[in-house]
Amino acid sequence: SMMPLFRELGIHVLSLNNSRIQGLLKNRDQVQRVIDQNKIDIAHSHGIRADVINALLNNVTRFNTIHNFPGEDYPFRYGRLRGRLMEMIHRRAIAQINFPVACSKTLRSKFLLNYGLATQFVQNGINTEVFYADKNLKLQARKNLNLPLDPTIFIVSGALTSLKNPEVILRAFLQIAPSNQVLLFIGNGNLLGALSNNNKNDRVIFRGKVDRVDDYVRASDYYISASLTEGLPNSVLEAMACGIPCLLSNIDAHVEIVGKSYPFLFNPKDPEDLITKMHRALKNDNDELCRHLGEKVREKFSTRAMSEKYRSLYLNSLNSA
Repeated sequence: SMMPLFRELGIHVLSLNNSRIQGLLKNRDQVQRVIDQNKIDIAHSHGIRADVINALLNNVTRFNTIHNFPGEDYPFRYGRLRGRLMEMIHRRAIAQINFPVACSKTLRSKFLLNYGLATQFVQNGINTEVFYADKNLKLQARKNLNLPLDPTIFIVSGALTSLKNPEVILRAFLQIAPSNQVLLFIGNGNLLGALSNNNKNDRVIFRGKVDRVDDYVRASDYYISASLTEGLPNSVLEAMACGIPCLLSNIDAHVEIVGKSYPFLFNPKDPEDLITKMHRALKNDNDELCRHLGEKVREKFSTRAMSEKYRSLYLNSLNSA
């Protein structure tokens, strides 16, 4: 889906167009052929399948971006047996890549502590020209998206999976929410069907996968993430850039963004703690906090800041070759 955007920038894009099964048999050799024919200097991969291919390439400087901690992520997603096998495969592949790059300080620490594997880190960044604060756009966004105009809207953005822990958010919200508050979920996931079928009421809205995520965030009043594990969540950065208060589970990746003293951190396994933080957020004047966090995102977590750091790593790797 990103190909047209790259081509608009004049970037030459190649696609192997292989199915997953074909890819197991062909991708590595085809990628190696492209590298050799085009005299490519750097190969940069994202995700387990791409990292496994990258680890086997020759005559190229190999980078990757690590977006998750395999020991936590894969067993949750795929079950204990399959998850542990995938963890082992991915860990070995990353160890063979010349310059593994974690997407957060948190992930870098986990890889060193648990695997003895040293990585560099470049924190994720978001497009701050798309995600920005403008309270004057809220009402129009609600009208355009067919959302209720008057209630306070809490938004949850991301895949509805056990890792994201949406049940805790639902339990907390339904215990406290009066009729003038709405909980909005955007994003697909294997829990979407069950959650939407079991929570049919006007105060909980499920929209599934959506376009214009920025409009949904800008239409909302508060953001909630109860994730049990993260690399460095873009959805949190997007909400902060749009100037809305964020209620966040007290995992390391969230703390890396907001700091340990942030007033709306909660225990992701305790709905009562989330309820306490929801009450606090509703009572507080959060304008100054949101302004400070928005500035922090624009300064430290923008796509421009991220790309400059990767550019520096690329040039340093080539200069040291």
